[in-house]
Amino acid sequence: MVKLDIVVATMVTAAVLVFAYGMTLINENARYATLCVLGLVMLLAGVALGSVVHGYAVSYRINWSAVSWGLAGVGFVALAQMPALLAGLSIYELSASPLDTVLFLVAQAVAEECFFANYLYEWLRRTAWTIWHASLSVAIIFTAFHWAVYSQNSLVLLAVFLSRIALNWIYERSGLTASAITHAVVNFVAGVVG
Repeated sequence: MVKLDIVVATMVTAAVLVFAYGMTLINENARYATLCVLGLVMLLAGVALGSVVHGYAVSYRINWSAVSWGLAGVGFVALAQMPALLAGLSIYELSASPLDTVLFLVAQAVAEECFFANYLYEWLRRTAWTIWHASLSVAIIFTAFHWAVYSQNSLVLLAVFLSRIALNWIYERSGLTASAITHAVVNFVAGVVG
């Protein structure tokens, strides 16, 4: 049984609201609205399938160790993304307003952690895979997802691959709260800066 603390429960709730808002923009920005639908499906699938894999118990306390790991993890993911950053490349090209871009990037980070870490990585780790096999497999699938939806630039995809390895490591150390915080902070900074 995994405890979902109030931090990750709040992040999931906020992500649902952001995706719901984004879907209302279908007439203004169809691609953005479509990505919000995809993000919401990924979020809900990750939460539902994650509960099948390991069940949930909601804790109304803050897991400060997970928050600390999540904030420390920002440095690891920033290092993984350094090649793309130095080349001035962006993972996401959304053609949305700056605020909508930041909202989407943070919500998408939570959705990706729910699906790729909380469900897929956890499931592969438990089904006769070593931790490294699970981590590499999820990183490959994560990179293929980003290739299909966001960018075909090989340097960007290398950064995505290395970022997923780092996020899996953070998840392994301190769970969904930590990896979701790391991913959300990194995406927030990417949205504000880029």
